[in-house]
Amino acid sequence: MRPYSLYAKLGFRYDSNVRLEPDDEDRFADEDDFVTVGYFSGKYNVVNRHNYLLGMGYRHYQTWYKDLDEYDLMSSTFSIYWKYDNGPFGFSLSYLPHFYFLDSDSYIRKRQLKTEVTYNVAENVAARFSYSYYSNNHLQDHERDGNTNDISVKLYYTLGNRMGYLFGGMDFEDRTAFHSDHPYGEVAISGGVSFKAPWDMTLKLTGKYSDRDYDNVDLFRKYAVPGADIEFLVLVSNQYGPNKISVYGFGSFSALQDPSDKQQQFAQKQETEIELNQQISKPQTLTKIDSRVKNNQLEQQEKIAELYYNSITSYRAGRLEEAREGLITVSNSSLIPLEMVRSIQNDLNEIDNILNNSKRKSEIAELYYSSMAFYNTGQLKKAREGLVKVLNSGLIPPAMAKTVEQYIANIDNTLNKR
Repeated sequence: MRPYSLYAKLGFRYDSNVRLEPDDEDRFADEDDFVTVGYFSGKYNVVNRHNYLLGMGYRHYQTWYKDLDEYDLMSSTFSIYWKYDNGPFGFSLSYLPHFYFLDSDSYIRKRQLKTEVTYNVAENVAARFSYSYYSNNHLQDHERDGNTNDISVKLYYTLGNRMGYLFGGMDFEDRTAFHSDHPYGEVAISGGVSFKAPWDMTLKLTGKYSDRDYDNVDLFRKYAVPGADIEFLVLVSNQYGPNKISVYGFGSFSALQDPSDKQQQFAQKQETEIELNQQISKPQTLTKIDSRVKNNQLEQQEKIAELYYNSITSYRAGRLEEAREGLITVSNSSLIPLEMVRSIQNDLNEIDNILNNSKRKSEIAELYYSSMAFYNTGQLKKAREGLVKVLNSGLIPPAMAKTVEQYIANIDNTLNKR
């Protein structure tokens, strides 16, 4: 058996909706394009025994889009692996550093540690279980830095006369990130069939369903109807149709407030004022002065209603400062029911919490970036000082805290050797 292997392929395809893979699969261009795809791999077994081997390898993947060159992706992956085979059981352990370049600029660096177990259940049935741990470094967006745990289970069934095989499996991915908007858990189910075709060709059909649940739903709360308490999200991706990404929020409504209460309160208030205006228009019951006072009051209430709706729109759109200013004016107008004042106060408290947390998180994120810049340029004391503050802030995920602790430990070891 030869100790080495080489493989290369070149393809050309049409993509109806270009998306950024492998890491930003939620980022769609919403445009179509033609793309050329190239792939090369090679490996060499340094130790090549009957039931175990030790080797190294390299994989290169690259895409060239005809028009959307900002989506051109290149990935280079090195590998060191050890494999052991003992009858129906197999075991492997691999270390793989990944380097991604987006439009020729450094994009992501990953370090992957992977272990895999295979078992031949029967003559034509095989099972594969794998676990991978990733350390992710996003060079263009450090808020995505973090770790990934990935578990995969797959089954394979070989068809008669080895004319092909059926396959299916499930994957679970848990990702952490520095910023709370990016951590998520994802479950994916896949399956398909592969047939041998004439002229040494292979026909393969696959299908996949994935459910991604983001840990932090605050980013999407502003799009929910007033009164909704969003507890978790489900994002469904689809390559066909106008809606490429659909976001579904699940949760509950407050027992004290129907989701349409805020809209209905002003509508009811306006109806009441219209009826009142109809009554005061009768000259036999009210004077002209009273009529003008009522009309002015109704006009002020209409302005407050319009300001409220504009403020809620700003809130949903994420313009929190603008929304806060408008809601304060509405709350202090003395032209709305007490129940609505309480509801607006709850909105203001939530806005203040978001603004305070966002400001503090931004400060910690900026401190982290500057500390890493000091670390990369050898200014270790300044880097350590900043990283300690980041670690003690309590605003970073546990997995990210471990990463920061590792940086601090590395700095301490280096400084102690000096």
